[in-house]
Amino acid sequence: MPYRKLRDTNLARLAETRFDALVLGGGINGAGSAAALAARGAKVGLIDKGDFASVTSQQSSNLAWGGIKYLETYEFGLVRKLCRARNKLIRSYPSTVQEIRFTMSHEKGFRHGRWILILGAWLYWVIGSFFTRRPRLLSVADIEREEPIVETRGLDGGFEYSDSYLHDNDARFVWGFIRSALDRGCAAANYVEAIGSTREGSEWVTRARDMMSGKEFFVRSRTLINACGPYADQVNARDQVQTAHRHVFSKGIHILVDRSSSRGSRPTSGCSPSSPTTGGSSSSSPWPARPASAPPTRGSTGPRWRSRPMIAASCWRTSTSGCACRSR
Repeated sequence: MPYRKLRDTNLARLAETRFDALVLGGGINGAGSAAALAARGAKVGLIDKGDFASVTSQQSSNLAWGGIKYLETYEFGLVRKLCRARNKLIRSYPSTVQEIRFTMSHEKGFRHGRWILILGAWLYWVIGSFFTRRPRLLSVADIEREEPIVETRGLDGGFEYSDSYLHDNDARFVWGFIRSALDRGCAAANYVEAIGSTREGSEWVTRARDMMSGKEFFVRSRTLINACGPYADQVNARDQVQTAHRHVFSKGIHILVDRSSSRGSRPTSGCSPSSPTTGGSSSSSPWPARPASAPPTRGSTGPRWRSRPMIAASCWRTSTSGCACRSR
């Protein structure tokens, strides 16, 4: 098969080439790093112990947001950086990353008053350089007319604001960067595990194992980029690498339900004092059709897909989180 031939070729290149950079992890951070370096003429290798985008990069809400929830903790600098990144993604990938409107309802008794949240939405728009459509104030009557599925008892109104989302899905977005890196000479292979890395003189030597055949080999590189996502700290500890930063995780819960909104693709969010996150917020957003059966095993033709549209309902705790993927 063509893909096996490409993989075998890349495995041979990984064992024989001295790379400018070896990227560990084929999620969005690793794929983006590999694509950027390869586009600048660097010799790049990329390995992942599973499939590309197989962990957090295919378990997201498919949103490319500006970090509106961090306004509550006064992290304005972070929100500004996230908004600029969101705007750049919309400009750079207009067919994939697109603006989407959120309808936010506000229940009486929530820890912040309605007008505080509305002013926050306007501040979010300003921090985002007025790049998206402006926020819009909503009365209870507006919500009943535009989103009749929303229960309005106990509400005192709401507002509408913009962010962006991945029109296709997160895993395919990652694959676009993998494909770009491959087109520019990157030696990329999935199901290749990095067992350990050591420094020898001016280069890194990474012991790798082909998970398909069990064969082990060594990959040499001038730079090692740890883009292992939630496993980055474990990889650093294994390789005895000391860093100034550590990961701080925040928890999100995604629940897939049948779509019932009359507006189809517009997400609806809510702020409730009785939220399951102790006065937190929840949201819903469009989601691709779900598999009718379990994911296929290797060699199968793939899952069958239901035609029924889905909604991903999410809730989260308000907390700060960080991500540290570093070049060593």
